Amino acid sequence: MVEDTRTNVLGALEIVLKEIAVEIENANRDSARLFNGGEYEKAKYVLKRAEKLKRLRDRIEAIESDWTTLFPGEKMTINSRPLPPGVRTPEDQYYLPNLEALRELGGSARKSEVLERVLQRMKHVLRTVDFVPVDSTPNVPRWQNTAARARNTLKERGLMRKDSPHGVWEISDSGIQYLKRREVG
Repeated sequence: MVEDTRTNVLGALEIVLKEIAVEIENANRDSARLFNGGEYEKAKYVLKRAEKLKRLRDRIEAIESDWTTLFPGEKMTINSRPLPPGVRTPEDQYYLPNLEALRELGGSARKSEVLERVLQRMKHVLRTVDFVPVDSTPNVPRWQNTAARARNTLKERGLMRKDSPHGVWEISDSGIQYLKRREVG
């Protein structure tokens, strides 16, 4: 039970950090839009808010660091049980990066090549907990397991090929069409 509390605190901090990152991104986008529209005072106000959010993020990251140093030698052990909703990056966030990575790689590639591209596309989204291995695969970070589960879902939905050779991921014709529709729509 004590370990659950430690883990829950880390998970909660990750959720807060994620939400702050979203707000910083929104503020940066809004300030650019305002600046380009000639609304300089409003843009400055939004930038000040972004700076305050960055300072808040830094303080929360310091708290996260302090928390983990209180329990040296312990890794974030949320390995063997399902995580509460919102703690790890959800599977559906991997669908588009998986498909886009495959398209970039010519439609077919080894799993490791696809995962490299997925990581590049998602590194700004992934949370600390996503890099922690699970008990069933102690040398594989959680995000790779989730990307593989997303692949299985995409196969079930017909967006990736079911008959690919072992270790190879392939986008299906339906997956290519899906990406084209997303770009147009």
